[in-house]
Amino acid sequence: MLHLLSDILDLSRIEADRMPLERNPFSLRRCVESATATVSPAARQKSLSLGCEVAPSVPDRLCGDANRLRQVLVNLLGNAVKFTSVGFVRLAVETTAGKDSGGGIELHFLVEDTGIGIAPEKQALIFEPFRQADNSTTRRYGGSGLGLAICKRLIGLMGGRTWVESEVGRGTRFHFTCWIELAPEAGGIVQPDAAPALAFVSAQPVQRSWSVLLAEDNAVNQRVMVQLLKKRGHAVTIAVDGRQAVELALRERFDLILMDVHMPEMDGFEAARAIRHGENSAGTRVPILAMTACAMKGDRERCLESGMDDYISKPVVVAELFEKLDRYAASASLQAKLKQHAAGLA
Repeated sequence: MLHLLSDILDLSRIEADRMPLERNPFSLRRCVESATATVSPAARQKSLSLGCEVAPSVPDRLCGDANRLRQVLVNLLGNAVKFTSVGFVRLAVETTAGKDSGGGIELHFLVEDTGIGIAPEKQALIFEPFRQADNSTTRRYGGSGLGLAICKRLIGLMGGRTWVESEVGRGTRFHFTCWIELAPEAGGIVQPDAAPALAFVSAQPVQRSWSVLLAEDNAVNQRVMVQLLKKRGHAVTIAVDGRQAVELALRERFDLILMDVHMPEMDGFEAARAIRHGENSAGTRVPILAMTACAMKGDRERCLESGMDDYISKPVVVAELFEKLDRYAASASLQAKLKQHAAGLA
């Protein structure tokens, strides 16, 4: 009731032109990180992959209303998690224009999910107060139908616009732009009211393209991981079960293997043991990272016993994924070069 009352008051203030926006210096990446942290528990509970990316061209020190921007992001991310059962939710930020003479910049935000989607004839209705795409969503998913109406009006106050791309059963992409001033170099940063931050990744240029074998039987998880990896410039080969993973690992050269623990035909632990057995005779060793939704005490030891190097919990935290991928793949690449050099000296 308090949340509903707060939404009604916000909408009333906006429509009465009594919603002034603050102008304080803030860190955009901290604001994005805070919004993502707020919805992270709900995403983890549903085993969804949750990630956010800020393009390198986006400046961090801005001047505006960080709390209202965070309110928009939390609402859009919260909706994406609410209406997504499997797959991922992703937030991306990029610039759309250069600085103008007034020292401002236009940003483009994208919140993408693999949820239930919205029918074309319903997409215009969702931005109206107390309206949802389907009456049944009120009973199944809850909500008052005010969140998107407030978001659209707040974005309008920030000089931006909102639009949506969606297809029933194939997910939704919410876009919005806003015009924000650049903050002066001097002066303190005002942080938004926020929960503690979680893992966050800023999209940086790839230093090296790795060849990755992805052993995953779930089609949605395959699509999510392939999108994440290819966006960073990595080459991905998919194995749909443990047996195929073993065949590919022993036949082709990979910098790293991402191995789902639970797969048909042969699980990840058995597949890792088979790969290590085959590598012993060949004198090679490719890093294997387990992916598991059941990361419990003792799982790391079990991974190591089967020949794996480490594990990543599901839902995948994007920063952790790429930190471990780069660390293990780079180490394997260095070892291979040293081995080639030693062979050349022999």
